[in-house]
Amino acid sequence: MIKIKLIPSAAITALLFSTLLVSCSDADSVPFGNPEDLSEEAKSFFSMRNGAAKSMGAAGTSAINKSFQSTIESIGGSGVLTFGKLEDSTLVSSPIPWSTCAKITQSDNPDGSTTYSTDYGTGCKEGYGDYTYLMCGKFVYTWKYTESRSGSEIKTSYFSKNRSDGYGGEYYYEGDTIRWKTNGRSTYNGESKYDTARQTFSGKYAYSDTSDYTYNGIEYRYKSIGTSSYDEKKSITLTNIYEYQTLKEFYKSTVVKPLVSDYSCYGPVTIAKAEASMWWPNYVSGKEIIEYDKNGKSGKFEIDYGNGECDAIVIIYENGSAYKIDLSKDYTLFTRG
Repeated sequence: MIKIKLIPSAAITALLFSTLLVSCSDADSVPFGNPEDLSEEAKSFFSMRNGAAKSMGAAGTSAINKSFQSTIESIGGSGVLTFGKLEDSTLVSSPIPWSTCAKITQSDNPDGSTTYSTDYGTGCKEGYGDYTYLMCGKFVYTWKYTESRSGSEIKTSYFSKNRSDGYGGEYYYEGDTIRWKTNGRSTYNGESKYDTARQTFSGKYAYSDTSDYTYNGIEYRYKSIGTSSYDEKKSITLTNIYEYQTLKEFYKSTVVKPLVSDYSCYGPVTIAKAEASMWWPNYVSGKEIIEYDKNGKSGKFEIDYGNGECDAIVIIYENGSAYKIDLSKDYTLFTRG
């Protein structure tokens, strides 16, 4: 496994900006190159990052702003926001008599948080009937949520931390055995405000995550630390350093200008040469620097997400050249590998 040495983000930002001073506002004066001339590492970055996020989610170790996620889903659905203590959400009893072999415990902590632990020990099988799966290791989740009201305003604060120790298992599909395992730590804390009369909300949160994930014999490592804020109109990644690596490749993303997502821009985008449309939640502004080391080749490039317009256009700067990319039209170019 490659060892990662973190450099202070302020030093990285100063160094990278001293060599990359071109912005989207300068884009009109820059002759753009052919996107095919981009390095394969730059071309594969977007699909690689999406895949990494999915695998982290599958392992249950990624730090996710569940309160914000639920709010956005509510707006997209009924448009009615509801808050309050969650009760039993079971609507229909499960017809499958699932039996777990884990030791599950719940404990209340002096600080008001609650810790849930699922411990499979050295390994045991769970499931139902002839369908059983081998599970092993331990997953611990600590959570705290507080709420207060003043007039029409609701204030909430929340904190969570996860720990996985050898947590994994084996699944069987069409004669194949798929093995996965995770070891990691993550923390997340934030606060939000919601005005029931004005139907406005805002919040901020901070997160960190260090996780090792093994899937079918391939090892992945993730590291992230950052801060974000949001309201009913947009979300902003204020700071973020994110690392992804395997034995063969290493990517590191550093936000050097806050990344902004504008909710009014979200919608279906028709992909070139495709019959169907897709949901495209691209950043509308901001910059990040990507460093990589893959197959013995090292390099870096900058992604400029624009000036706030609702589009899927980014400018990529690499090796002294600029490339204007429409991620909806050039979709196939960036889903290789």
